[in-house]
Amino acid sequence: MVRTLFVLALSLMFLGGAWGQTKPITPATPAEVRKFLQVPSPEWRDQVIYFVMPDRFFDGNPANSDQQAGEYDPNDGAKYSGGDLAGVTKKLDYIKGLGMTTLWITPPVANQWWDPQVQYGGYHGYWAENFSEVDKHMGTLDDYRTLSASLHKNGMYLIQDIVPNHVGNFFHFDGETYTANPGSVPVTKPTQKPFDRNDYNNPADRKADIYHWTPPIADYNNPTQALTYQLADLDDLNTENPVVAAALKDSFGFWIRDVGVDGFRIDTVRYVPHAFWNDFHWSKDRAHPGIIPFSQAVGKKNFLTFGEDWETTLPYDDRADTTMVKYLGTPSAPEMTTVLNFPLQSDLRDVFAKGRPTDILSYRLRAQARVYADPSLLVNFIDNHDMDRFSAGADPASLRQALLFLFTVPGIPVLYYGTEQGLTETRASMFAEGWGSGGKDRFDTDSEGYQFIRSLAKLRASERELSRGKLRVVRDAGSAGAFAYTVAWNDRTALVAFNTASNALLIDHVATDLPPGTVLKRLTELNGSGDPTLTVGPGGIVHLNLAAKGGVVYAAAAVAGDTANVTEVPSINGPVNPVFTASVPVSGVVPPGIAEPRLVVAGNLENALVLNPDAQGAWSTLLPVDKLENGPSRAVLVGKKPDGSSFVAAVYPFRVELAYTVQTKWKDPVGDDKGPLGAYRYPTHASFTNQNDIETVELSTAGTSLKVTVTMAGPLSTLWGPPNGFDHVAFYLYLQVPGQASATVLPFQNGQTPAGFSWSRMAFFEGWTSRLFRAEGAAPRSYGAPASPAGTVKADKAKQQITFTFSGASLGFPASLSGIKAYLTTWDYTGLESRNRPLAPDGGDYTYTGPAEGPLIMDDTPVLTLP
Repeated sequence: MVRTLFVLALSLMFLGGAWGQTKPITPATPAEVRKFLQVPSPEWRDQVIYFVMPDRFFDGNPANSDQQAGEYDPNDGAKYSGGDLAGVTKKLDYIKGLGMTTLWITPPVANQWWDPQVQYGGYHGYWAENFSEVDKHMGTLDDYRTLSASLHKNGMYLIQDIVPNHVGNFFHFDGETYTANPGSVPVTKPTQKPFDRNDYNNPADRKADIYHWTPPIADYNNPTQALTYQLADLDDLNTENPVVAAALKDSFGFWIRDVGVDGFRIDTVRYVPHAFWNDFHWSKDRAHPGIIPFSQAVGKKNFLTFGEDWETTLPYDDRADTTMVKYLGTPSAPEMTTVLNFPLQSDLRDVFAKGRPTDILSYRLRAQARVYADPSLLVNFIDNHDMDRFSAGADPASLRQALLFLFTVPGIPVLYYGTEQGLTETRASMFAEGWGSGGKDRFDTDSEGYQFIRSLAKLRASERELSRGKLRVVRDAGSAGAFAYTVAWNDRTALVAFNTASNALLIDHVATDLPPGTVLKRLTELNGSGDPTLTVGPGGIVHLNLAAKGGVVYAAAAVAGDTANVTEVPSINGPVNPVFTASVPVSGVVPPGIAEPRLVVAGNLENALVLNPDAQGAWSTLLPVDKLENGPSRAVLVGKKPDGSSFVAAVYPFRVELAYTVQTKWKDPVGDDKGPLGAYRYPTHASFTNQNDIETVELSTAGTSLKVTVTMAGPLSTLWGPPNGFDHVAFYLYLQVPGQASATVLPFQNGQTPAGFSWSRMAFFEGWTSRLFRAEGAAPRSYGAPASPAGTVKADKAKQQITFTFSGASLGFPASLSGIKAYLTTWDYTGLESRNRPLAPDGGDYTYTGPAEGPLIMDDTPVLTLP
């Protein structure tokens, strides 16, 4: 009975979550550590996770920062910066005040500190040398227990990152020859048994078969290589070996038992067989139980595990989801609880940061509702430690939209540390002494970002339909612009709407499925979007006016009464669902009593066509098809009723199909990919050939849209599975649009534009990224101001072609494309470090050879001009 009452008391305290306590958090005392180490599992759907890399968060104990092995240097992003577990504990007030309820940390286990083979350090935690010890840089086991208990006593939870696939890089094996890594710091092999048996030249170690004696993965699409070869030369564990499987279960069970960890994020799951994941989670072996029965034995009935399966995701394609769902297992062979939602992350980035069509998100949400038994358990995020931050290529308005989306769709939201402070460097530090901090602490609780995210967390906590409900998309578009959905749970319904376009938008005829007369109350908005209340009209319809990059959340508050059915008048008198290939005259009739009639085309309120009807209400105007993007579009007649309320006529749908015409073509000399001085060489890794060599460039136009088609001199590489269809090359496309502010610096390329040319828009494309910037704020270490839509990229491997397409919105809505100039350069980009690959006199596996301060340009074109 005492235990039951204790658990009940804890559960009641935890219901308050981040909003149930206002007292400052103090570290747990030794007595409190014993009391709060183990707590019941929460309802995970209601949690909001804050993801921290401790080394880059806060230094709570400077004495453990430098272990005197040359591994510590806060001025070097490849080395330790000094953050630790004690530092995280000291900042729990900050984390809880943000509205976060759960902390996820990168692996705190003993790591390889420095790998001379790649000139990089293990500050991140993913290169283990001992899975059951705390790394000395992180602190002590007592520090970790204090962090766990401090979270628990304040109604919060702890998730630890784990890596069963591999350890650090202690040896290299090419299939025949084994080579140790004698310069590894602080140890030259793991210190934990049986992982210390890693010498292929020792017959006993070879027979123990603790490792896969295989070379690095060369083809990530080869299942055998993916499961048994070395990922980035990290020593691959033979998880099929029962000795290895038992050691891993014991190692990670230790953190549940001795630290009270509430869940695991599991790294690199796609490189380990499914049979292992079933055994790792569910084994009933009494000597080496799976982590689910093990956690249940200490009172955690709902231990959470979510796997990282970073599958290549393409728009309108569910293959990533159908692959990832397999890691949940089957009824007879279950595996982990859920997975990190990489497909949704990729698509929301496309829509909110890059201005891609909003129906990309519709497809993904519907696909996931079909593929997953419970999409509300998917772990959603906008960025993380292994990719460019969302803010690195998007403006603040786009970030706010992405965050509002993250907190209003079913699924467990994750916030990567520093997002609330506007960090743009992927692994920058939050504390002044750490790498990339700019020399100042980043814990401003009054910042706009902190307060905004705090309000979103509070909204999600108060509106349970957002975390537990069923989502239905009610409006999308084949371009940037409208996106809306409802989320319903029990008797609660929320309506969420966005305008991703850079102009004010009418989102008309939104079908809510709510009874006519239902009153919708606005809960939050972006940029002054939406009316404070709306009343659902006949057929469950509402009309929304949203500001540029706006958003709004409504909750159904009450039913005021039925509204009378109204027969809508047509907006345009014309053919049904026509296809237009050029601007065309259209006409219609304004109903009696309607004032200020306008024709809203493609929802754009700012460019609505003012109509001048005659005495009978008849009007005519030119539909500006040549200013629109190809694809489906719509026109709607709007105005004011005599009582001042809005009038919205029936939708007139049509399709735009403008043909592209080649305007300018350049044939580049083949083999000139040697840098500005003709002396550069590619990185020495065997995968680099001539991927930066341009052969031809074509500039084509259709209305106010621009298409740039680049044919490369050699085959497109897809070695690393890039979603954009090419790797080993990045493109910088500089565009000069007449009348726009411009710059001559080439950001992050150590160079200047060709004489007489300056750029106003710059597009950056590589295998995983596409971004667009305006010249305002451009500098040697700043791309400028983020812009959208970012443009689309499409690769044709057979033709060795890559095509970039930009709408008129991408170019700033120029009246004409005539006179636009373009300059294209190539180099390569490393996503791990979010930077261009370096250039050095001695070169290297992933370093170009050339003068250290030379321009980062392997090949380029002359300045091309549209006639």
